[in-house]
Amino acid sequence: MIGESSAWVLALRVSVPGAPQPKERPRFGGGHARTPKRTAAWEALAALHLRNGRGRAEVLAEPVRVVVRAVGKRPIRRPERVRPEAWSTGARAWRVGQADIDNIAKISLDAVTLAGIWTDDNLVVSLEAASLYAADGEGPCVEIEIWRSSEKVDKASR
Repeated sequence: MIGESSAWVLALRVSVPGAPQPKERPRFGGGHARTPKRTAAWEALAALHLRNGRGRAEVLAEPVRVVVRAVGKRPIRRPERVRPEAWSTGARAWRVGQADIDNIAKISLDAVTLAGIWTDDNLVVSLEAASLYAADGEGPCVEIEIWRSSEKVDKASR
């Protein structure tokens, strides 16, 4: 059955440097909706990195799996919500209580669409997102991975 034992092939892996930016709600005025400046700026930056990472690969038009990792700056002191044993290793740790991960996933998917990597984000059939503190010596970023399905999907069943 489709989706149960899918084999996925990595199509693109990109790291967008800088603090993760959640998708902000549009602003309304004068009968029009406007994308907030921070959202538009992050989408443009991410789209640039995505286009550069893609090279000359063709536009994706098949089911895809997306992994988004929002890696925030590591604070000097351990946050209360992080267990001491998880923090002391210097590795990445779960980042709780920051921007909603669904809004970071949404802005990432919109940036992929803006970059022209796929025909539409409705091709996403599987989405994994994580919010993390950076490891020691690592800077903040958003990592985006796009995986193509190796399964052949009958177009009549769509």
